[in-house]
Amino acid sequence: MPGRVEATELTLACEPDDFCASAIARAVEETNAHLLNLNLTSEVLPDGRCVVEIRTSSRTHDVIQRALVRYGYEVIAVNSSTDTLSASNESDLQLRAAELLHILEL
Repeated sequence: MPGRVEATELTLACEPDDFCASAIARAVEETNAHLLNLNLTSEVLPDGRCVVEIRTSSRTHDVIQRALVRYGYEVIAVNSSTDTLSASNESDLQLRAAELLHILEL
């Protein structure tokens, strides 16, 4: 999946018979996030479960992960933009905050 600044990528495992794209979307949307991508991979775990990769519009993964677990999906990997916040992003955020403070002072 192409990179995106404000997103969280999660890798899920589930039994092939339990895979339901609408259930995954419903679980994500219950957390007030949007499901941006959903890919059923060709990868099969040794225990026979299939692997699904999703991307959501939220930068926090905790709530989404709990919702997916409630729907019976195991989250086996998470890649969140908050986990990979680089120094350039931090300086950009500091610059934006300084600009906002300047506008508020006017």
